[in-house]
Amino acid sequence: MSDDLPPGAARHITRLHPATATRRQRLIHVFSARGYELTVPASFRDKRLHLGGAIDDEDVEQMKTAARLWEAGVSERRAARAEAAALKRPTAGVVTEISEGRRERLHIYLDGGYAFSLSPETAEYEAVVVGRSLSEKEVHDLVSRAHVERLGGMIDRLTAIRPRCAGEIRDRLVRERKLDPDLVERAIERRARLGTILSDADFIDYFARTRAVSRGKGFWDLAPKLRALHVDPVAIEAYRERFDTAGAAQVAIGKAARGLDLSDRAARAKFAARLRSRGFGYEVASKYLTDRDIGHEELAEAADEQR
Repeated sequence: MSDDLPPGAARHITRLHPATATRRQRLIHVFSARGYELTVPASFRDKRLHLGGAIDDEDVEQMKTAARLWEAGVSERRAARAEAAALKRPTAGVVTEISEGRRERLHIYLDGGYAFSLSPETAEYEAVVVGRSLSEKEVHDLVSRAHVERLGGMIDRLTAIRPRCAGEIRDRLVRERKLDPDLVERAIERRARLGTILSDADFIDYFARTRAVSRGKGFWDLAPKLRALHVDPVAIEAYRERFDTAGAAQVAIGKAARGLDLSDRAARAKFAARLRSRGFGYEVASKYLTDRDIGHEELAEAADEQR
């Protein structure tokens, strides 16, 4: 990175680094002599985006705005195509063909036109075979079930990374991905019955053991993280009495005391601050120092003030 360029000065693009955000979306990270400049979709085109191209701060802001508008246009066109395709699909009729599709799906054709896809298990269970006549309601129910199956696959991929609770899954699929809340709820209920999604109580227990106690983090540190993952606040509060405070404090004390001479007043203050950053009050530091007969009047006073 060069420090010779004044703010706002023109600089030349020195590197265009390709990356992948999702399986479908490819990105380009743009770098100049000053360092990282911006990221745009790989399909976005701008005559300034080439090695050696001269850009300044105004160019960067213009390209960021143009890239956002371009992405919004792509999303709108994709949604319009999907809606138009859905309107053309038959909503009732006789099953005339069943063919194998991608990802172990069966494509169902009604009266010669593609209608929807199902998993082989669902097709067998619902007795969807060539020659069967399906009413509009039956097609609607089968399509809804197919959507729930796809959402179940998304949930399985999320929970394969780490256990999750229903609130976090709901937030990821409904708020972030804008998927149908009713279908998401049905998929969550099915996966909860299978044990893929943990109940709030089980999730709190897992999260407390792996992300708090073993790392020396107290309940004060744990509770906000659980709320951020959309765990029921009532369940969080109910867990307070069961939280292994002693076990977490023992780990935290070992980490906080590392490299400190606790006979020194400044070191004791630093020790207490380290514990507090891990979710433990001054009383934990005071008790530890008392047990080792180390003077700590300033921490005892702070603990009294805290209470």
